[in-house]
Amino acid sequence: MKIMIVQSIPDALSVIEKRIKEVFPLLDNVIYEGNFEKALQIVPKDEDVVVITSDMFHDEKDELFTRQEKDGSKLAEEIKKINPKAKVYVFSTYSPRPHFVDGFFPKTQMGNNTGAEIIKIFLDLNLQ
Repeated sequence: MKIMIVQSIPDALSVIEKRIKEVFPLLDNVIYEGNFEKALQIVPKDEDVVVITSDMFHDEKDELFTRQEKDGSKLAEEIKKINPKAKVYVFSTYSPRPHFVDGFFPKTQMGNNTGAEIIKIFLDLNLQ
């Protein structure tokens, strides 16, 4: 199984990657991405995948979708078109639209506990 972390804020993605590598050093099946469209290009198509994503995206360009369309629910919808077996969870300070999302993990305001919170999500989902 692959695990894909899609977080739109570069600093948050960096903190998440560092923390996962510290706590789970043998875990080598995690993909890290910060761009909505790139996430769709690299999502595994033929294997089980768990995606933990932001709900809001700050991509610089409107490529496949406009900035207003890009949220966790839309990413989940598009990922499930590519891989219907995918499980998509939103990790955000904002509650996602529930369509296509398999679960929601609230992020504290300002992301002060992002590292600890992502580890808790891994444990809750039994991803270690």
